[in-house]
Amino acid sequence: MATRSSSSATAAKTASASQQTPGEAPQPSTFFDPANFLANSQTAAQAAALQSLANALTLTLHNAVAEQQHGHILRMSLTTAASRAILNGQTAEAEEILKLASSQLVSPDLNGVMEQIRSFLDTIGKQLQPDAAASSVSTGEEAVPAA
Repeated sequence: MATRSSSSATAAKTASASQQTPGEAPQPSTFFDPANFLANSQTAAQAAALQSLANALTLTLHNAVAEQQHGHILRMSLTTAASRAILNGQTAEAEEILKLASSQLVSPDLNGVMEQIRSFLDTIGKQLQPDAAASSVSTGEEAVPAA
């Protein structure tokens, strides 16, 4: 019974706090406001594009890590197969298996993937730089140079 009275008291406080007095300015809504969205559609479109780029970058990095993990699993399996071949006296087969384990197919180059991502980010940064300078003129702020 005590929890009902305390919860109803909390609800009454919340309701009284949300009511507006006649001379008070309206509080901004935290929910979606269609008029504000349409007024800032350019900004919303840019934000959506940047969010898509961030998602693509995240997936690319995730795939690079997954490739590294799969390569490690393959190398361990091939090393096990090579050791079995050595124990069975088949050294030529073991050498071929070890060559395969060190090949580019089994162990993809993470540095190459990271370099591609870096060049992608540099290209995007260069493309967005004029927009940053134009928006700083309209807001009166200084443009921050890219590092």
